[in-house]
Amino acid sequence: MKVIIPLLSFGLALSICALCIGCADDDDNSTTGAGVNRAPVIRSVTANPDTLTNESYFGPWAELNCLATDPEGESLRYLWTCRTGNFGGDVYGQSTIWEATANSPSGAVYIALTVSDGREIDVDSVRIIVR
Repeated sequence: MKVIIPLLSFGLALSICALCIGCADDDDNSTTGAGVNRAPVIRSVTANPDTLTNESYFGPWAELNCLATDPEGESLRYLWTCRTGNFGGDVYGQSTIWEATANSPSGAVYIALTVSDGREIDVDSVRIIVR
């Protein structure tokens, strides 16, 4: 019985691997060089303003913008993330709003951006100073 269970587990894992390999795109000819997908490229990530204070004209929030391209012209997906503060806009858009909150530390806050074409990604970040 001890031998059968590991063999069943190995067989199940092998079946799952075969299933995953069988699900790959048929039009991906990466071995021949045709149809190779290249990662999107983040050209710039900006914050306006890049320094926030409670006395700021803009308030304690900044507009975040991304300029990204895809070498194959595929549509892009965006994801903004930060460990502190709040997003006041769509975190899945090319632009969004980030707001400093009471739990936002003073100093540099880094907001990460991931851009994907559905197969490859590029990652960058923007720094905002909170005072």
